[in-house]
Amino acid sequence: MEDSRKTKTQLIRELEEMRNRLAGFEGLKNPSNMSIFLQTLIDTIPSSIFYKDRQGVYRGCNRAYETFLGLKKEDIVGKVLHEIFSKDLADKYDEMDRELFEHPGRQTYEWQMSYADGTRHDVIFNKATFLNADGSVGGLIGVMDDITELKRVQEALRVSKERYRNIIENAVEGIFQSTPDGRLLNVNPAQARIFGYDSPQEMIDTFADIAQGHYVYPEDRRKFLEACDSQGFVRGFEAEFYTKTREIIWVSLNARAVRNTRGDVLFYEGFAEDITKRKRAEAELRKRENELQIKSRSLEEVNVALKFLLAQRERDKEELGNSILVNIQKMIVPYVDKLKNSPLGPKETAYVKILELSLKDMTSPFADRLSAVLLNLTSKETEVARLVKEGKSTKEIATLLNSTARAIEFHRDNIRKKLGLNKSDRNLRSYLLSLS
Repeated sequence: MEDSRKTKTQLIRELEEMRNRLAGFEGLKNPSNMSIFLQTLIDTIPSSIFYKDRQGVYRGCNRAYETFLGLKKEDIVGKVLHEIFSKDLADKYDEMDRELFEHPGRQTYEWQMSYADGTRHDVIFNKATFLNADGSVGGLIGVMDDITELKRVQEALRVSKERYRNIIENAVEGIFQSTPDGRLLNVNPAQARIFGYDSPQEMIDTFADIAQGHYVYPEDRRKFLEACDSQGFVRGFEAEFYTKTREIIWVSLNARAVRNTRGDVLFYEGFAEDITKRKRAEAELRKRENELQIKSRSLEEVNVALKFLLAQRERDKEELGNSILVNIQKMIVPYVDKLKNSPLGPKETAYVKILELSLKDMTSPFADRLSAVLLNLTSKETEVARLVKEGKSTKEIATLLNSTARAIEFHRDNIRKKLGLNKSDRNLRSYLLSLS
């Protein structure tokens, strides 16, 4: 706006100087020729130009002024403001003209003007008084420029800046600009809060080299700048920083390098997000995972031990049951059989029957498939079957039982017959093991 005012002021001055210079030209000494020349001159100027006498009567204008108002020159020249414009506009123009006449010199101001289509445009006036030959104020000359579009652009720019400022001020993420040497140019309130400062200005003022001074590991800053310079834009660069109170926090940076036309880095700008909570949660999660892995390995070891103990318990249980069954078979059943074959009375026979049933009830919790089969064998056959199951050879069994190999083979054949293996080539030991 200031440049526009200066240009119009200079234009008026240049017109006056040109008029003074042209007055000395031989061909223009004729007043008629001078008038034609000056009119032609101002008609070629794109800005709207007008001039009035001391009474405020229009004495001339250029074509740009006619076009702007949508009037012919003859409809303007000889008229005063209130004959051309609406009262509110004419009153303002008249007020400003009177002020200029009371204080001769130059005048610049912004107001509105009725355009040819009836709409009102924003304009800027640059006016100056001119003098008569006797030195008295003869009138004024004005240059008017339509600044409607300029005002629209300025307003759009203002709204855009305000919107941008609101976004920056209210952003949740930190926003920053810093020079290549680490000085902060701008930060938003969120950036200041992340680093523990009360205001953006405090953060900027406290550390001239905030980026360098707040990296926990300065090497990270070098890596960050190298990435910005080589890639143009860096996303998700994570590093540890010190806050104002020297607390360590984790920050994720998204930034880019802003360069001039020669490619030199002017500054870096970007976003900062405090990811301390996430980092701590990740660390806690890793800790928990390690603890769970340790506990899992411990549980696996306990599980193996329990499986071993349970297997041992089952083996002990089996051996105990088999031992009880064998002992009963060897030490009690033969005598029960002898009693059954002895001459007994009805009462004694009933007692023997009860004894036999009681023995079955006692041994039932220990009876498994193998034990049930062994109950059909004689005591000698049971002993042989137990040793076969343990992997003893015929010769070894004969030695252990103080018998002959032939006798053991006889018992083995009987065992196979009682187990239904006499017509099969299945291994006796494998079958006995499968029954356990």
